[in-house]
Amino acid sequence: MQAARLNILRVQMIDVRCGPYIFRQLFNVCRGKGEGGLLSRMCGICGKLIFNGGEVIQSDIELMLRFIGHRGPDDKKTYVNSNVGLGQARLSIIDLDKRACAPLSNEDGSIWIVFNGEIYNHENLRAQLMDLGHQFKTRSDTEVLVHAYEEYGVDMLNKLNGMFAFAIWDQNKRRLFAARDRLGEKPFFYCMASDVFVFGSEMKALMADGSIANEPNMEAVEIYLRRQFVPAPLTAFQNVYKLQAGHYLIIDNKKDIVVRPYWAPKFNEEKHDWDLRETEQILKKKIVEAVDSRLMADVEIGAFLSGGIDSAAIVSIAAMECGRKLRTFSLGFLGDGDSELPYAKEVANKLGLVHEE
Repeated sequence: MQAARLNILRVQMIDVRCGPYIFRQLFNVCRGKGEGGLLSRMCGICGKLIFNGGEVIQSDIELMLRFIGHRGPDDKKTYVNSNVGLGQARLSIIDLDKRACAPLSNEDGSIWIVFNGEIYNHENLRAQLMDLGHQFKTRSDTEVLVHAYEEYGVDMLNKLNGMFAFAIWDQNKRRLFAARDRLGEKPFFYCMASDVFVFGSEMKALMADGSIANEPNMEAVEIYLRRQFVPAPLTAFQNVYKLQAGHYLIIDNKKDIVVRPYWAPKFNEEKHDWDLRETEQILKKKIVEAVDSRLMADVEIGAFLSGGIDSAAIVSIAAMECGRKLRTFSLGFLGDGDSELPYAKEVANKLGLVHEE
């Protein structure tokens, strides 16, 4: 029963942190017909750099992609040029056209990106970049990142509102720039082994490369046994690291790696003379804005609904925008006396939504 409770908690965390969960074929997954598991469908990225004068082989990237292919069922694509290779398995959410699948480049092909996540303010950024002369060939938020890097460099991170893990290859500077969102919603693993640098959304992609020694990190194992988790940047394997939340990474052709934070939470100790009514209005405005920004999609929109206050509030706000088009999903387990399925169903019925258990 403990494992079952953990799975429910993971669903609730997605609901609370990300708002409505954009889904594709989720109905079949809930019915046990999908592949890859309930929480595994999302974009997956990987890549490889070689520094000893060698060249990346196309099949190397394809093999890495194969191990994370379950993350992106809609398309798979690679970019290989001399000592660099990038790959992405795509779950299409914004701009379903195949031209929007990464790896994707700028106008002259000097900057390439692989990207997992969603940029909620991409339309505003696109308009600003177009005013500055940038030309777009897709409607995707991925291409916005390419041109934002081209215009602002590393400072682009301060302009992003979203959840993301991406890697950008700058052909002119011969360097790789990678970043992870502020709270670490999207994963990014990397390893420097001799003259090879590899990265990916999952460690399986790194291990598939073959240049990494599959050896345990005993320090991380010890921490796990004491704390029941492995804190970033450590992982359970030697020389394999997690890029920390709110950090970026740059590695150049000299194998010099720089990892730096670009964001940290700030606790404002300023006191406000808000009464209860004002506080309620401010909080509601923030929640509505957060949920509304996550409803942008070219596919159906759904939400995990637990029946608790947090997910019920999110679904209620989303339903005002989507109406009956919003579909909700709940997970429960036989024999669980604390199941929240009845509460979730009550919320769905109250809002008149299509609900699946």
